[in-house]
Amino acid sequence: MATQSLASETRRKHPDVREAAEKAIAILKAAPESASFTLDADGPHANDLLRPVFMGCATKNAKVIGIALGPLQRLIALHAVPLSAVPAIISTMGDCMSQGVDIQLKLLQTLLSLITNFPDVHGRLLGDALLLCFKLQESRIAVVSSTAAATLRQLVMFVVDKVVDEDRRVAEADEQESVIERTDTPLPDGSTAALGPAARDAFAVFEDLCLLANAERPHFLKLEALPKTFALELIESVLTNYHDLFRKVGCLVHVTGVQQNEAGFVQHPELLLLLRHHLCPMLHKALSDRPLFPLTLRSTRVVFLLLKQFATELITEAEVFLTLLVRIISGESDVGAIASERPPWMRVLAMEILRGLCSDPEFIRATWQRYDAQNTAQSGSQVFVGLVTALKRLITERPAVLGVSAQMLGTG
Repeated sequence: MATQSLASETRRKHPDVREAAEKAIAILKAAPESASFTLDADGPHANDLLRPVFMGCATKNAKVIGIALGPLQRLIALHAVPLSAVPAIISTMGDCMSQGVDIQLKLLQTLLSLITNFPDVHGRLLGDALLLCFKLQESRIAVVSSTAAATLRQLVMFVVDKVVDEDRRVAEADEQESVIERTDTPLPDGSTAALGPAARDAFAVFEDLCLLANAERPHFLKLEALPKTFALELIESVLTNYHDLFRKVGCLVHVTGVQQNEAGFVQHPELLLLLRHHLCPMLHKALSDRPLFPLTLRSTRVVFLLLKQFATELITEAEVFLTLLVRIISGESDVGAIASERPPWMRVLAMEILRGLCSDPEFIRATWQRYDAQNTAQSGSQVFVGLVTALKRLITERPAVLGVSAQMLGTG
């Protein structure tokens, strides 16, 4: 038993911790079957069972802290921690951040378990927990940084996944039944939206990721900065796994395994607004400025997702991205950029995106109908024509490099 180990380790130097640990052991031995229930219900023994953990972490002794985190992880896994104790737990873990590698890794494990086992943790408390992970992700120690990055991916996915669960509960509830409390949340266009707790958290986290990817100050997370590439990786993960949540009202989505059109509840236009207001301008700037391979690579991956998943919702933005990609593979200059400054690998990345898009017949058909079919002599766009022209120029530019002979071209 970890609590017994804590009592043994603190027997001489920290008698107060030993006394608290022994009291917790006595409670568990006296009522082993009801202890977790008593603690979960905020019963009289709640403080007694958590006190040795807090006191052990306060000793600043790495060995004692490592032992104290063991009982805490166990209690969290058993759902035997009252929600009222979560702020103190997060604060205590924050005080232990400066300890060694082993302690930092245990803190990450504990944070992941805490947030995933307490879905009712919202708002500022959630932000404080995420902030601890972001700080550990900045560590110069590779194992800590990589583990923190993996933990953040899981936590961000969990935050967004709670929106799916919240939507499901709303869809299953009666019209007169109020299942969630909505709060007016300011949007980047100056309007407001009434969002449930989970939707508000997901909106705040995703907006901050977009802002951090553009080197702007976040609103929700108390971060000074975040590597742009890592912010884009998190954005890509969200868009890959939860793109249905970003679709505008009127799109079909899956709720409990059945396709439904819940125009007022399931779709989240406030998330789509973040794509239009924050993400798309940032990506266009990243692809137009002087290229840096890591940033450009991740930007093109997100652009590919936007074109594949949101071409219907982001009609104007999709046209801008497609036109930019065509210019890149054609070697043409863009506004504010010089084509000769684009390295060859950027052209390759653009071709890779277009290869993926061209392998989708429905996307190509929709592109022509959305832009070229509406073209008139006076106005309109020729995205499809521009794409075909660029591909033709690419094929005929240096046919020998592509392995194309004169006979294959029909000229020999």
